[in-house]
Amino acid sequence: MIDKFGHQLYKRGILQKRLLSELVFNSEESLRKLESIIHPIVESEIKKRVTSVPANTVFEIPLLYEKNYQTLMDLCVLVVCNREKQLERALNRGFSKKEFNRRIRFQLSDRDKIKREPVVVMNNDSIHDLKQEVLRVTNLILPIKKSSRVQRTKGK
Repeated sequence: MIDKFGHQLYKRGILQKRLLSELVFNSEESLRKLESIIHPIVESEIKKRVTSVPANTVFEIPLLYEKNYQTLMDLCVLVVCNREKQLERALNRGFSKKEFNRRIRFQLSDRDKIKREPVVVMNNDSIHDLKQEVLRVTNLILPIKKSSRVQRTKGK
């Protein structure tokens, strides 16, 4: 990190995540530099974990489609919410509207993600509602997955 971004992102040896975020979400070049450091490590770790866990294990992976990690999975379930709910949740986590908009512009739109994925869970309501929807989808998927003869292709 220091080689790519210098010492200014560190204070007493600790990475200042807020400064890094400001830098990379204001400059596509800086974001690509960061991704060149992080994503090879992330991909390696995903491949390691995917090949070492039982079938029907759930992974939550940011930038799944942007980095083409869905190809490492047997099945993906996309969880989305509307833009207003995304903003509300980001504001509740301490982001400004400006920070939210800077980050979201580097992601695929939900519309594009939905086109790629046959199983979609909407998450616009309460955590209770989300849990109910996940249970419903799980009960639909598991019998199909158990009867499937598809060979697992983890860790390509």
